[in-house]
Amino acid sequence: MYHLPVIQLLPPTGDSRELHGLYLNEGLQQRGSTARPFVYSNYVSSIDGRIALPSPDHSTHQVPPAIGNARDWRLFQELAAQADVLITSARYFRQAQTGEHQDQLPVGPTKDFADLRDWRLQQGLSAQPDVVVLSNSLDIPVAALQGYPNRNLYLAIGAGNDLERARNLTQAAGIGLLQAGKGMAVEG
Repeated sequence: MYHLPVIQLLPPTGDSRELHGLYLNEGLQQRGSTARPFVYSNYVSSIDGRIALPSPDHSTHQVPPAIGNARDWRLFQELAAQADVLITSARYFRQAQTGEHQDQLPVGPTKDFADLRDWRLQQGLSAQPDVVVLSNSLDIPVAALQGYPNRNLYLAIGAGNDLERARNLTQAAGIGLLQAGKGMAVEG
């Protein structure tokens, strides 16, 4: 699956490297500290800027096959493998509950990514990064939040959100609660 090399485009050296392990060699997990976290993101989009297209019946949105492929997913897994925390939205968990999500949160549980879980352990990290779920609506199925027993999950809300409802949700799911920002929305 990863047998074709990656050619460096910028700066244009023409060098090529193996895809497998490409991002692990960047040492991202060493760039931050407790006092100054290193935050990075990953996304794919089509040339016209789309990250998802509606399904034929318009009931869901899916990543187009042309931009969501095994090579990109492997690189995303390598980025996630270096993270202390993954930040995602409540939408992911709603989609997970109905089977509409793209995949399980990294680091993937399949044998294809066993090397990444092992790599995390060798670095002194847990086998899986923690997860922070951002939500304004608090519309998250409890069962979906309970589907990740081997990592710490946190719900992040703004201080202006319904604190009692958030506490009930986090207690029912057995996860932590974080407040960030003064309004309904989470603020960085």
